[in-house]
Amino acid sequence: MKEQKFRISRNPFLVKPLFANEVSIVCEIKGEKETKKVEGFVRLLFTDNTGAVISEIVISSITAKALTKILARNVKLIEEKMEEVKEKGITEEKVVFSQSPEYIG
Repeated sequence: MKEQKFRISRNPFLVKPLFANEVSIVCEIKGEKETKKVEGFVRLLFTDNTGAVISEIVISSITAKALTKILARNVKLIEEKMEEVKEKGITEEKVVFSQSPEYIG
């Protein structure tokens, strides 16, 4: 799958960042008897430290596959950046880095 770059415009008044402690995954398969069309979905349920669901996201199985690749790449990048910070010495300052948003499916 070819990766596409695009710009994300996020309104901080409409989309509030939430911190999730845990994530649960529910897989769903839906089919139509007449057309014999079958689709797979992954439902991600993010919970806080009390176990309350704070966000629910539903993605297609194709998007889920692409998401695993992007997550693996970004976790590796985070680990590399953490090692750089450790080598330079830990400070009280926040180290912020970002990548361009990517279309995942």
